[in-house]
Amino acid sequence: MTDFEMNANESSLTLEAAYSDPYTTIERGFRAITFEMCQDTGARSVKDIAECPTIDALRELVKTSMQPTHYQTTRSDGSSASVESEDAWGDALRILKTKLHQKAIKAGADVSKGASPVNMVNAIVAAEAATAERERLNAERKEEEARCAADREMRRTERADFDAWTKLVHGTLRHTDADYLLAVTMREAYDEVDTFSTTTLPEHIQKLQKDPFYTLRWSGYFVEASAKHIVAQWAVELFEDGVSAQVMADEALRMVLSKSDRSASRSTSVMSNLTEDCLHAAWVKCAKKLTGHSFW
Repeated sequence: MTDFEMNANESSLTLEAAYSDPYTTIERGFRAITFEMCQDTGARSVKDIAECPTIDALRELVKTSMQPTHYQTTRSDGSSASVESEDAWGDALRILKTKLHQKAIKAGADVSKGASPVNMVNAIVAAEAATAERERLNAERKEEEARCAADREMRRTERADFDAWTKLVHGTLRHTDADYLLAVTMREAYDEVDTFSTTTLPEHIQKLQKDPFYTLRWSGYFVEASAKHIVAQWAVELFEDGVSAQVMADEALRMVLSKSDRSASRSTSVMSNLTEDCLHAAWVKCAKKLTGHSFW
């Protein structure tokens, strides 16, 4: 594109959208800038700048007061050039709308290429605000995740020596505090896991080998023990992984409600119904302990 030389009484026009700009005197609007060329050096310099809150007001100001004879366009390499025009305003406006539409698409705004500059600016501002809000929320989420991870690691370390942790909890907290309730729950959970693996399960296997029919006939105690073992093992795994007392209590309550929702649906298998009932009872007992509704 060739740079047109301008005479002393001529000027080129460029239009800009003025928003979120600390250097503009208006919060949101449009800016017209005219350039003139030094007849001795050929260098261009700003001749006049006008700002208006609406594109219509700016158009009247440009055509009546600034009266450009050229429009300023942008080359592919980023440099600028002036092009002679019978309607400098119309050509500069076309370039402005093209640039605004490109920026709107880049910002993720859904706006038509034929939309007015005002609508394009509004779409860009809204899209950029939405992006900024998402980034803020993501940053907050990452900070919260990092904090939770650090807290969880700290709890994991503190609980590595269960007896020492329990002694500290019992010595510093009230019996209604979440960690105190957790300590009571976990003491029983550890005992339950140990008893099941060392005594309950081996004895049941021996009985099955000796008299399967009789053992199965009176195996209700083992179903109950198995259900308690499942919940106790769950508690141990979460406790040793540093999960907070509140999260464990919430999860136990969620399991109680989940099992309650299924209570109306019964299987044709008597044993299946028995195991579900026992598991639900085990979750209820765990939830009551973690929330302080029961110490037994």
